[in-house]
Parts: sequence; C-alpha cells; structure tokens
Amino acid sequence: MLPAMRKEGTTKDLPRATIRDVARAAGVSAATVSRALHPAASASPAMRAKVQRAATGLGYSPNIIARSLSRGQSGIIALILPEPSGPSTPRRWRQRRAR
Repeated sequence: MLPAMRKEGTTKDLPRATIRDVARAAGVSAATVSRALHPAASASPAMRAKVQRAATGLGYSPNIIARSLSRGQSGIIALILPEPSGPSTPRRWRQRRAR
C-alpha cells in the first residue's frame, strides 16, 4: 500500500516511505529512483525532477541503518580511553569524575 502524500509537519502519523513507494508514485523502478536520487549516478534531468517530486510528496528520506547494512560501513568510530585516574590523565578529567 502506498503511503498517503504528506503535508508539512504531519510525518509522525504516517508510515515511513520506502524507495519502492517512491518508485510506485513516480511510475518507475526502484533502481531508477536510486539512480535519480544519487547525485553522481546517470539519470536525465526530467527523470530526476519526477522522482524528486514523488520523494518529496511522500516525505521520503534515506534509511541510514539500511544504507550502512548494505554498504558494510556504519560510520561509527570507537574510542578507547584509559581509566581517568592515572598520572597521565589531565587534571580536569579527574576533577569531573570526582563530582
């Protein structure tokens, strides 16, 4: 089922639009939507405009979690810090921990 066209400020009530929803609304394939929404991919200006109108109307925004799963990259950096009580720890860190 295709999500209803969204109005400004009403995105909380409707289900999140997917790339397939945008494709149905624009009358194209999901691959075409993907190419049209990606700036470096090849798509005609007319097709980009058509897809963009459908995406905007549905309130489509890329799903960051799905993107990171498909690419195998999360964009998260882990940082391991020493215990903030040793002699090499800056004084201000030790003071914050004591509070």
